[in-house]
Amino acid sequence: NGILMQRSWTARDALRHLPASQSYLDRLRDLVLASERVQFGGRDITEEEFRSHVDNCRPLLGAGPQ
Repeated sequence: NGILMQRSWTARDALRHLPASQSYLDRLRDLVLASERVQFGGRDITEEEFRSHVDNCRPLLGAGPQ
């Protein structure tokens, strides 16, 4: 998208700079909000939630090494 990420940006800042038409924006937003609950809210994430986030974001990561 031609966005130059800045070192001072939070994950929410990065999300704000993505176009609304960006594929998987909703999945990225869910991941960011969940990570904030864990990192700043002191909450745990279940294995099921973790696997769900991984599966939802897999298309963004590509196939990876086979």
